[in-house]
Amino acid sequence: MVTENHELRSAVLLVLVTSLIIILGLSAGVFIYRLRSKNRELNFITEQKEANESIYQLILEKSTIVTEVKQSVTNRIAKDIHDGIVNCIFTIRFNLQQLQTENESLKNTLITELEHLEKSTRGLSHSLINNELFSETKFISLIEDLASLQKNKWDTIFNLECSDSDYLEELTAIEKVHTYFI
Repeated sequence: MVTENHELRSAVLLVLVTSLIIILGLSAGVFIYRLRSKNRELNFITEQKEANESIYQLILEKSTIVTEVKQSVTNRIAKDIHDGIVNCIFTIRFNLQQLQTENESLKNTLITELEHLEKSTRGLSHSLINNELFSETKFISLIEDLASLQKNKWDTIFNLECSDSDYLEELTAIEKVHTYFI
């Protein structure tokens, strides 16, 4: 009986040790599996953030290109106004001053009007060249440009009002991308 009792204790101990080893092995396996799963999730989130950041950078690049084109067209228009219209007004004013007429007050009135037109046109061309609207690209301007480009079959006019545009600048890249697409 003592021998059987000893054999049973050995068998129970063997089963207990074996069970403990199996449980520890399974626990380690589950722990490693969960760790790898979390690692995959973190890698996915990191890749998603990088992708969203690159999408936002592409949106900014597109906006920069559009801004540069707008600035180029604005500068060309300003140059055309300055070189074309202002010179024509100057020539007309100069020729009018050379004109001999009996009505000097009308001549002087016309010369004054042409001088005023020349100055205002020159001022307009200079203000177009010095336009600081394009000096900085902000996220709110991207949204405003996007809203202005929207069209539908009913010719709805879309208007964007934002009371706190600084808040938009503080958004993360993914939030900016989502906001842009919304």
